[in-house]
Amino acid sequence: MLLTLAPLVEVVDYPVSGTTRFNAVFDSALTAAAVLLPVLGRLKATKLTGPNRIGRPMTSRKETADYLLEQLGHVEEIRAKRMFGEFGIYAGDKFVAVLCDDELFIKATAGGRAYFPEVIERAPFPGAKPWLFVPGDRWEEREWLCEFVEITARELLPVVPKRRARRLRPGSN
Repeated sequence: MLLTLAPLVEVVDYPVSGTTRFNAVFDSALTAAAVLLPVLGRLKATKLTGPNRIGRPMTSRKETADYLLEQLGHVEEIRAKRMFGEFGIYAGDKFVAVLCDDELFIKATAGGRAYFPEVIERAPFPGAKPWLFVPGDRWEEREWLCEFVEITARELLPVVPKRRARRLRPGSN
């Protein structure tokens, strides 16, 4: 569907992906602001980083993270933290997995590779190192998934708290 707002802006709605793109040419910043403010309120963030990601939602759904945490309920101190529209999965204070585009990636460790020999290693997002991809059908196997996360957590180094920088007081060098 093509909609024209003022002669300066062309807005294109893509009903399949639920995203909106616009092309604009402006002669002043005030015209741009007056025309684009209503349009910007309707935009949804999308990843346009690869051929398989165009038009897909940028964030993982909270329902997916909740389901994953339910499946990982036997892991001690398991929690999810929202990070840049995705979720980081923590076992205690160790960052063990990430949920990107509703897909689970576990940190690559020797024990994890040995436990899941047919693992697919791939990057959860462009520019990242390869992680161990866990297909959705394996999420149903609660004991297997919990053991996989626990093996990974055991192999990761403990988190060392950062020292806070000392403040310089006025007048001291």
